[in-house]
Amino acid sequence: LGVARDITARLAAERSVRESEARLALAVESSALALFDWDLQSNLVHLGKEWQQLLGGEAIATVTPIQKLEQLVHPDDLPALRSQLRKLIKGETESYRIEHRVRGLDGQWKWIESVAKVSGRDAAGRAVRVTGTNAGVSERKAIAVMKNTFIASVSHQLRTPLTGIVTSLDLLQDGSAGELPEQAREFVNIAAGNSERLQALI
Repeated sequence: LGVARDITARLAAERSVRESEARLALAVESSALALFDWDLQSNLVHLGKEWQQLLGGEAIATVTPIQKLEQLVHPDDLPALRSQLRKLIKGETESYRIEHRVRGLDGQWKWIESVAKVSGRDAAGRAVRVTGTNAGVSERKAIAVMKNTFIASVSHQLRTPLTGIVTSLDLLQDGSAGELPEQAREFVNIAAGNSERLQALI
């Protein structure tokens, strides 16, 4: 009877694990995140099929040495990525989140956001497994660049004529155009104050 209970409990635990894995797989698939699992002992990285899609290829799960993956990273971004990995493996950080570029299958640079944490350590506490996700963020990066360019352009286009307006109002306040009637002087003062606030805002 005790053996039967043990078997039943083990089967229930295995079923629970399978259900959890199925839910995780569904969540990853619906989010378009590319799951990766890095075995530090073999230095092989198991990549979900979404990784090839991020690079512009077909949805195929792959296994790749970590060195080959590093070769895809933009040279300017590689030092920061390696630094984050070192801190993670040494236990200096619990996880990392970093944006960097990788070369796609078409030869173009693509921005990705990589998030990972140590998911396994040996008896001595050394990291033996790192698990995480990669997400394509090129579109978000492009939008951010467009937004910054737009803001800079609008700021410049507004600042130039506004400077002339502020200067003209200053001259009117100083009496360069002659003595103004009291009501006109009030209007000029209001306009000057509003112009200065607008200039500060820009």
